[in-house]
Amino acid sequence: MNVASLLNDKIGELITLKISNNINDAVNILSTNKIGVVIIVDDKNKLQGILSERDIIRGMGKSGVDIMQSSVTKLMTASVQTCAADSSVDSIMKSMTEGRFRHMPVMDGDNIIGMISIGDLVKSRMKELEGEANAMRDYIAG
Repeated sequence: MNVASLLNDKIGELITLKISNNINDAVNILSTNKIGVVIIVDDKNKLQGILSERDIIRGMGKSGVDIMQSSVTKLMTASVQTCAADSSVDSIMKSMTEGRFRHMPVMDGDNIIGMISIGDLVKSRMKELEGEANAMRDYIAG
């Protein structure tokens, strides 16, 4: 299975925030959309980084609430691992596990086409295991 199949199952739009926004704007986007990470883009919608709830909490832990008026660039992860739509789910799962991160932008060249989360991967694996279990039950019964 590849990442494209996971993207097809996802509902909703890709949420991004401009690099010129501040942390408070990011908190509002995360809260309003009930998401854990937002993709940070430049004025041409090119990936610049990602900013997670954890990044914000760590920033607040170091700098207090004053961090809220700072640019998203202060807390975002700028060196983001990405994947392509044809990447295998297994390879993405391995990368996330080894890198200890939970979200990965999906790219088509320089264009962001989606976001894959560890939750998407777990859901996919559970569906796969369920299918295998059903096939085994059918085999045994038949």
